[in-house]
Amino acid sequence: MAVMLPREKWTDERLDNRNQEVDTSLARIEVKLDEHSANFDRIDKDIRELRDEIRGMNRTLFAGFLAVFAAIVGTNVFL
Repeated sequence: MAVMLPREKWTDERLDNRNQEVDTSLARIEVKLDEHSANFDRIDKDIRELRDEIRGMNRTLFAGFLAVFAAIVGTNVFL
């Protein structure tokens, strides 16, 4: 059996107060994000550098595999 609870009444004043609280909270969040924007920029830079390093390692590995393959083919191991 369901129990019916009385609904809360939201007056215009209560809604205005809640909207003001939400606006205040969002303003604080924006300030915090602005304070940390330099950190976000640093993280973006670090990620870009990491990607460049990984690409460089991939190129080196690929060149190494090509060198090994060329050495194997050059010694006629497959014949």
